[in-house]
Amino acid sequence: MIYSNQIHKNSGLQAILENNGETIWLYINDSYGNTLRDCWVLNASPNIVVDQKREFTSPAPIQYTQNTPDTSRIKKTDFDLFWRQDGEAVHVSLFGNKVCCLRLEEGRGYNIYLNQICPWGLPFSELV
Repeated sequence: MIYSNQIHKNSGLQAILENNGETIWLYINDSYGNTLRDCWVLNASPNIVVDQKREFTSPAPIQYTQNTPDTSRIKKTDFDLFWRQDGEAVHVSLFGNKVCCLRLEEGRGYNIYLNQICPWGLPFSELV
């Protein structure tokens, strides 16, 4: 389910926030729909058993996560997307708090709910 879909007016890039039933992901796509960058936002269910290996949209294992909210109480309207002015980065806010940041110039996104560098992204403490 697409939670949000925004096209930046200058760059033409598209930000998509999607819940696939297991996880919520943020994508930056080009104008042809090709995914340029992605970032894990949240696991959609705390009861998911996950492998250590990241597939395209697999849930993040619990050992990489911290302080994740109860997703059973979260609605798609609780999320907001915000583009950087140049259209080269986008961040996700949940209940008005920045939780995820994705930049084109970097390989992986940053997430407040990650406690270490891993295939699902980087913790906010690595954000410079």
